[in-house]
Amino acid sequence: MPTTKTLQHCHYLTPYNRNTVLLKRFSLVLCCCCLFAAELNRETEEKLWHYRNLGKAFYENPTTQIQAIDVFKKALDLDPGSVREQVNYALALMRGGKTEAGVAELQKVQKEDPQLPHTWFNLGIYYRKNGDFEKAIQQFQQMVKLVPGEPKSH
Repeated sequence: MPTTKTLQHCHYLTPYNRNTVLLKRFSLVLCCCCLFAAELNRETEEKLWHYRNLGKAFYENPTTQIQAIDVFKKALDLDPGSVREQVNYALALMRGGKTEAGVAELQKVQKEDPQLPHTWFNLGIYYRKNGDFEKAIQQFQQMVKLVPGEPKSH
């Protein structure tokens, strides 16, 4: 027969056991949440690559360049902080005939990440085509500073 001391000892173990069970349950739920988040990330990444590849195909075909805008916008909506998605979207806008919107998007990206040579190069091309040689030279000079070994820099 248990003594009072044994019962007291069991009483102190009970909360510990409940806490341990709760902690294990919490850990299991947290683990499931992490797996679910990883699955969502994998699905999102797959969708991103789908949109990137489809957008590139539309972008390179002169008859479907306008469709590239919508596809690259979907990629940007999936990952709004991605510089890659912003640049792709901007270039699609420019090639699809929405030049001013594309230039504005490239300028926005350039302000957010001035170390990205793509924006300097593409804005340089835009300014050169539009006869603003001074701005074009500034853009190209900055690109050369960022990637001096890049063949397009010379």
